[in-house]
Amino acid sequence: MDAQVKLALKLESGDGVKRDPSGAVRWYRAAAAQGDAQAQVNLGLAYAHGQGVRRNRKQANQLYETAARSGNATAMYNLGIVYLDGLGVRRDPRTAVTWLERAAATGDVDAAGVLADCYREGVGRRQDFRRAFAYYRIAASAGSDEAQLSLGRAFFYGQGTKRDPAEALRWYRKAARAGNDRAMLNIALMYAEGEGLPRRASRARHWLQRAADAGNKRASALLRGERNPDQKLRTARRSPRRT
Repeated sequence: MDAQVKLALKLESGDGVKRDPSGAVRWYRAAAAQGDAQAQVNLGLAYAHGQGVRRNRKQANQLYETAARSGNATAMYNLGIVYLDGLGVRRDPRTAVTWLERAAATGDVDAAGVLADCYREGVGRRQDFRRAFAYYRIAASAGSDEAQLSLGRAFFYGQGTKRDPAEALRWYRKAARAGNDRAMLNIALMYAEGEGLPRRASRARHWLQRAADAGNKRASALLRGERNPDQKLRTARRSPRRT
């Protein structure tokens, strides 16, 4: 089975061979029929996106569930996203959180990050800032800049933990080093308002410029002198992934 999956991966990506999505599907299907969870997940993705086979969300979700019930964490995560966003099924946040918690229990960092958002927003479970904070810490410690940003916010506003602007700044800086423009903006605002550190207009402008250069529209507006500019909240793109 392992050889079949390796060949399918090569055909799918064109690694050392002519790219052949249909050929990849044939080998994934052969391995999946023998119970290979990785093949089931990747075949599910092929059906979900119509790569090498006719698009079929129902078939994709059945494959994810088969792999998930055999203990595959990626499949559990994918099912969580399927139910959270209603991808080929009726949207069911409670079921989504159940699958995401199973994935997170295996150490899946992506699942922890999504779960944190769910608990913070009260999606699929009662709103629980402490649980959100715990999951953000897991994902942030593993290097997720989105989780680092959210953990910084939790420390700044005291959501699920004691308010600690200095610790908020530390996590904002981690996210900023990864290129997160909203973390850069938050650092700028902390310098501008003297929250948790001395008020320094020059440092505030420095971080505003960095955020603007990284594409943050609110930072650009502030640099132009606009007061209280609006900025639509952006969330990290989430979608089922391969193993």
